[in-house]
Amino acid sequence: MDHTNLPNDAETLKQMVLALQRHNADLASQLAALKRRNFGRRSERIVPNQLSLLGEDTDPAGVLSKVGKPAVSKAVPRRKPRKRRGGGRGSRSLPKHLDTIDVTSTAPGPTACPSCSGELKKVGEDWSERLEYIPGHFKKLRIRRIKRACPRCPSAGIFTQPAPPFALEKALAADGLLAKIIADKFADHIPLNRQSKRFIRECGVTLSVATMCGWLRAVSGLLRHVVDAMTAELVAGTFVQSDATGLPVLEGSQNKPRRGHLWSYTDGSQVVMKATMTGQQTHPAAVLEGFAGTLLTDGAGAYNLISSSADVSRAGCWAHARRKFFEARTEAPAKAGVALATIREIFIVEREVGELDAQTRSRVRKERLCGPLSALKRRLDTWSTTARPQSALGKAITYARNQWETLIVFLDDGQVPAHNNTSERLLRGPVVGRKNWMFTGSEGGAKTAAVCFSIVASCMMAGIDPYEYLRDVLSLLPDAKPDEVRALTPRVWAQRHGPKIE
Repeated sequence: MDHTNLPNDAETLKQMVLALQRHNADLASQLAALKRRNFGRRSERIVPNQLSLLGEDTDPAGVLSKVGKPAVSKAVPRRKPRKRRGGGRGSRSLPKHLDTIDVTSTAPGPTACPSCSGELKKVGEDWSERLEYIPGHFKKLRIRRIKRACPRCPSAGIFTQPAPPFALEKALAADGLLAKIIADKFADHIPLNRQSKRFIRECGVTLSVATMCGWLRAVSGLLRHVVDAMTAELVAGTFVQSDATGLPVLEGSQNKPRRGHLWSYTDGSQVVMKATMTGQQTHPAAVLEGFAGTLLTDGAGAYNLISSSADVSRAGCWAHARRKFFEARTEAPAKAGVALATIREIFIVEREVGELDAQTRSRVRKERLCGPLSALKRRLDTWSTTARPQSALGKAITYARNQWETLIVFLDDGQVPAHNNTSERLLRGPVVGRKNWMFTGSEGGAKTAAVCFSIVASCMMAGIDPYEYLRDVLSLLPDAKPDEVRALTPRVWAQRHGPKIE
């Protein structure tokens, strides 16, 4: 369109200008969001005092005035601050369980008095500590198996003593090496090609990436029984929270990456991860088939099918709702500030009631949050009549209003958190690893990775070292019966052996 096609009516021109301004504002908001996503800080933290400066004509709930001064109920004990391990700030003490090597200084030092030149006598010793690293030791296992034969029955043949139990019967790798490969890749995010180079450097053994991939595929076939037992425990429970992230998978003869999906399902004590090539609603419904309880997720439509079951109650996530108001803070600082302040009050209460029983937690939530949430709902209804739907504020309001019934479920159900940050945080490990190994080689490789991530993440949740767990459990799995497999999950294993890490 050029100037010759523009209408002559002034009112029409004004409407066109306003429409262009709204369009430009939407584009500017989208550009700012993309710039922040690609180049900006990931943190969504806001200094509380800044919110109080935003102002608002009406504040019936008094939310802004209470920011930074949360009311503390006498019935709710404050969580004790975590103690620093190893002493206070600047402490140089090291754990006592570490093997100690005494080192004596070889420098002669002063032996004569600088004043009288007399011989100095020993009056004591001064000790200090340093943390040293000695590269891990690889060992070769020589397996001795006695052969026997009957001298009277040579036709009976030779009888060989059975080999000790190992996870993989004919593989070169023993269980400790398999545990190390899994822990290094799925806990410490070290790709197999880097591990291969390190093996050559540390022990002079060449292990190809293809060989280690085959080992992982075979081991995941054993560990899948443990993951199935964990899934059965989740389905038998009354609360599950879930989230998903992208998982690039190579596909076809040209190895083009395709966007797969990695799902996490957790009850707070263990996690099950599943890899799929699509994000269809049928995947969560298949994993949680038979589940009866509360499912905590974000507003993704992938959970609509499982949520439609009469036995499933869906709860919403305030962290996701907050994120949208955070993105709208520059466009509408006053309105977004009120919403952010109210949501901050939710998280303050959650921090205070985290160690209480479910019934007390629900009671305190209602006492402290029903008023502010009711006021926020009235504001959202009022703002929705004037906010443009495509603006950042409009999208935040629409999301919160559409999800409102799920967002307030946590008030009545004390076992349900106000957010699904736990399931989202559990996916952080695969996301960090994805930056190192970039993709999985096939759909089968994605499923193998999901099994290993489930085991490693559940070990971390139980406070045990994934390496120690795998080294102990791998040799037991080939002959384990279903009842025995249920006793080999990381959560149950940790109860027998005790947590080792935080």
